Amino acid sequence: MVASQDFSGAVKVLDEAIDETRQDYTAAQFRLVQLHLNRGICNQRLHLNRKALKDYDAVLALMPSNVNALLRKGQVLQSMGKQAEARVVWEAATSLADPASDLEVLLEIQAALAGNTSSSSTPAAAPSSPQPAPAATANGTTAAAAQELAPASAAAAIAEADGAAAAAEGASSSTAPAAAAAAPAAPSTSSSSQPKSKITKGFFSKASASDASSHPAAKSPAAAAANKAAPAAATAAPKAQPRGSSSARSSDSADAVVEIDCAAEQEQQQVQGVGGGAAAAGSFGAQVQQMATNSVALQIAINQINGGQVEQAEALLDSILASNPSDLSALVARGTARALARKLKEAVADFTKAIEIEPRYPDTYKRRGQARSALGDVQGALTDLEKAAQLLAELPGGAADAAGGPADCHAERGMLFHKQRDYRRAVKELAKATELDPSNAQAWNYLGLGRVSMGDIREGCKAYEKAIELAPQMKEAWLNLGQALKEEGRVKEAERALTKAMTSADGGACLAAYRLLATMRQGQGRQADAIKVLDKALGFKREDQRVELLYMRAICYHALGYARAALADYEACMNCKPRVDEGPAGEESRMFQFLSFYQREMALFTAHSLDRRAADFCLDSELTPLFKECWCKKGAPSPELFTSYKMQPALPAERSSGSGRGSSSGAEGGADAEQVAALTAAADVIGQLLQNHHQGFLPNVRQQRAAGYAAAELAQAVRALLAERAAGREGLWVNSEGASGQGGCSGRHLFGWRDAMDIVVKWRQLAEPADQVVWVDLLTPREFEAGFGSHTPMFSGQTKCVRYFMNFNRALELAKECLLEKGHAYDAQNREVGLGGEDKQEAVRKARSALELYRVIGQDSWVVVPLHSLHKAQQQQQQGSSAAAAASNGNTSSSRPGTSGSSRPGSSSGSSSRAAPKRISDAMVPPLCIEGTRLTLVKVPNQPDAVEFSIRTPVTPPRWREFDAELEAAWERLIDAMLRGDKPAAAAAILCYAYYWYNFMPLARGTAAVGYTTMLGLFWAAGMPISQPIPTDYQPIPTDYQVDWEAILAKHPQQFIDRLSRWFVPEDALPVPPLPSTSASSSSSSSSAGASPAASPRGGSSSSSSSSSSNKVVAAAKALPDVQQMPAVAEVLATLRQRLKALNGPDAKPV
Repeated sequence: MVASQDFSGAVKVLDEAIDETRQDYTAAQFRLVQLHLNRGICNQRLHLNRKALKDYDAVLALMPSNVNALLRKGQVLQSMGKQAEARVVWEAATSLADPASDLEVLLEIQAALAGNTSSSSTPAAAPSSPQPAPAATANGTTAAAAQELAPASAAAAIAEADGAAAAAEGASSSTAPAAAAAAPAAPSTSSSSQPKSKITKGFFSKASASDASSHPAAKSPAAAAANKAAPAAATAAPKAQPRGSSSARSSDSADAVVEIDCAAEQEQQQVQGVGGGAAAAGSFGAQVQQMATNSVALQIAINQINGGQVEQAEALLDSILASNPSDLSALVARGTARALARKLKEAVADFTKAIEIEPRYPDTYKRRGQARSALGDVQGALTDLEKAAQLLAELPGGAADAAGGPADCHAERGMLFHKQRDYRRAVKELAKATELDPSNAQAWNYLGLGRVSMGDIREGCKAYEKAIELAPQMKEAWLNLGQALKEEGRVKEAERALTKAMTSADGGACLAAYRLLATMRQGQGRQADAIKVLDKALGFKREDQRVELLYMRAICYHALGYARAALADYEACMNCKPRVDEGPAGEESRMFQFLSFYQREMALFTAHSLDRRAADFCLDSELTPLFKECWCKKGAPSPELFTSYKMQPALPAERSSGSGRGSSSGAEGGADAEQVAALTAAADVIGQLLQNHHQGFLPNVRQQRAAGYAAAELAQAVRALLAERAAGREGLWVNSEGASGQGGCSGRHLFGWRDAMDIVVKWRQLAEPADQVVWVDLLTPREFEAGFGSHTPMFSGQTKCVRYFMNFNRALELAKECLLEKGHAYDAQNREVGLGGEDKQEAVRKARSALELYRVIGQDSWVVVPLHSLHKAQQQQQQGSSAAAAASNGNTSSSRPGTSGSSRPGSSSGSSSRAAPKRISDAMVPPLCIEGTRLTLVKVPNQPDAVEFSIRTPVTPPRWREFDAELEAAWERLIDAMLRGDKPAAAAAILCYAYYWYNFMPLARGTAAVGYTTMLGLFWAAGMPISQPIPTDYQPIPTDYQVDWEAILAKHPQQFIDRLSRWFVPEDALPVPPLPSTSASSSSSSSSAGASPAASPRGGSSSSSSSSSSNKVVAAAKALPDVQQMPAVAEVLATLRQRLKALNGPDAKPV
């Protein structure tokens, strides 16, 4: 094998021999020394330096005075660029030498210490028996030929090779092999101080050898010449890279090695095309010279590749392959050089040819896989990396012996799967990589990315933490950890991680940390703090990030009411040069520029209205419907918008003092500080109850304060309405100018359910003006008719949506229930998609994932959740079945003038407005039901095994009329219960009202927060303020649901009431009575997927309310004063300027 240069096969045999020797404790030491030494030489020939060092250290552990091992160890260290360490090793060898030491080895060590070593530290192949050879030929002709092949940049290296060869000639001219110029001479196979080792199975020849010096008989004149001249190294495996180096040992079994006729193969190679006698000998001598020349040139090329001189290396390797096109090492080396030069197709061709020559070398598959990946051939790359991992895993000693090899292949496969968004396979591969190599910090980091991408944030954080433990300075891991913690809502821990990432000298990672920190602070309602961070981030002057950073700072200024600063940033953002790249980053950058246009108009609109009364201000009715529609869609302004929309006028010149519209001094209309402080204290207490303690929800103090003000204002308005009703009057009359339901009309109307919601909506709009919180029915008629509505995924592709996946199992069961009840779903054109026979229905029942259910149905589809209509049921009871059929679309008596929506399309007034064409939902829900949410299954494009499972609520005019009627009826019930002073009935009516609001989803966004704030305000108005925060567990049944989803996933309002009665309803309103008109269908549905346990005294405290912070919130909420004893919010905070100042706090600069 050695004679035929099959060092991979030799390593295989030596592995087996070492394993056998370790099991034989009789005289094993000397045998192990020689076996490790031989395997080290083979690994050194293959440029597997780390493995060679391991073998030489094993020799020295058994025999510290073995000068042969010290020589080889020094050569490996020298080839690794560790000259000083190599010299220390060689000096130690000379100090240990004695008369029994191998003289030839000592002479080589002396030459090395004299600085006359070969440029290549790879040992030559050991001949069967050392024979004298003309050193002059090796030193002169071979090196000179290599110099002719090498470019000018390699001349110095070849000159060094000449000097080394000359030194070797002087040291041992009678015994040096012909390839001395290419590498130091091979050691004698046995030392005088060591017993001879018997190695059979054709290691040195086909026939068994009695000792290490025996050699096969020549089978031809050419073969005889081969025995007289030492064969040179024809090829050398390419130098392994620092990461992912792999062994080139054969994956064949030991028995297969026995069958290989190495001597015959060598003979055939040497005499091919050559006659006998002197002609054959002369030809072979020329071959030897060429092989030695190529060996020197190859080592120079490898050094050039490692030094970054890939063009020079490629030229040198071209010359080598011109003389020997099948040189395996040169092919792999040139492929590597071409890959580094981004000549990827040529690199793949080189690696492919190398694989054809030697299909057992795993590193070639790995390198070809990397090149294919860079070319975009992901499948080809995955196949190659899988093959490389397989070959490495099959090596003797397994993956542990090939440290990093299989692990790196699995890690790279994981990264490729992650790029394809195939997160399941990515996590599987990366988990395997970390199992094989637990010290691979990069694999742990990518494993964290994969798990977070799947929505498993807590598991992802653990992987990031492991990566940081292994590599504390890995800024990517700190950055990823900070982002994951932010997504989970663990803000303090996230801030610590991001602060750590900011200490990086790498500008990119540091800037990303600043951006994430600013995003988190903005999400916490800490806009002023976010601006400070963004100022630093913009100081990096990164043009590719400038658009996003300017937009983020602009919306922070906008929220605080600092219009001039916001306008400057919006305009700077719009004036940035648009990015031309087509990737997600380019699309996002252009979206920020489009949004800057809309937000600039919004900022101007608000700035011109700062000193208007909030009651008379209505963004929804005053802004053009088309403008709001384009804003919601976040796309480029349409040509239609530019032709119909009148741009907002610019701000007047800034004044240092004065008053009037647009004034920035804030001097006019200053609210009473004590009254504002009293309102703020109560608002902050009630607003904290809005916080959802599930993952993904940041505690936004600004929105919480706005919710507190809104709840107080709503409660005071309801108290005023109750006072009017109690006095026998019709109700509370309010101005129509600022009411969304009146379209900005002049005059007055009676306060109704939509006016109540307007109070909360306006506060939500003011607190975060970058959110598109607008009424859907006030978009363009075209969009309203088309069914513009909300869309909330629970599972998207292969990702659990952080906030809402907790509702997935319950929603999936409800979708299956609705599907089985109807016997079909609907497609995008509202056509029925039938289930077919019983086998499909059974498959639906067994489906446990969105993907399984999608495969059963076979296409994109949706089902609708039918909601029991109390309004229709009451009408049926009052008017009889015939009257109910005539009014089956839902009708609300508008006996009182001014009820909400009385004069707009889609309102509940007038029976003629309900004589609409037959709705698609007529066939979708039972007669006494209305259309709830749609549970939707859609195939995700360009992602394997991926579907989206979401809720959608298209808001169309027919659906609007039904919910308008339902909410009006629910509003009247709660007002009547409050007038009677019946707290349990009032509680039931409020929750019923909230149930229909949540299912209605009439806002483009913000429906959930507005609905919960409304419940807080209505219970406060009823004299029973809420004191319990939202729990993470509803005891005694441990679940993890959210309040709005409790309504969305319930078919009957009674189910929603029952669940919230366990923790939300104050004790003085318990027990909550059942709703009127509760039909048998509602009770039967209580056992369904959307079911809840029957109402009962609340059991156990939630995990959130058991904490000390929650206990403080509860105590403060219980101490809230009666809302009527507080200053009137509508009077103390009458204008937009006063409201912005109150939201900003007393220490903020004037608006």
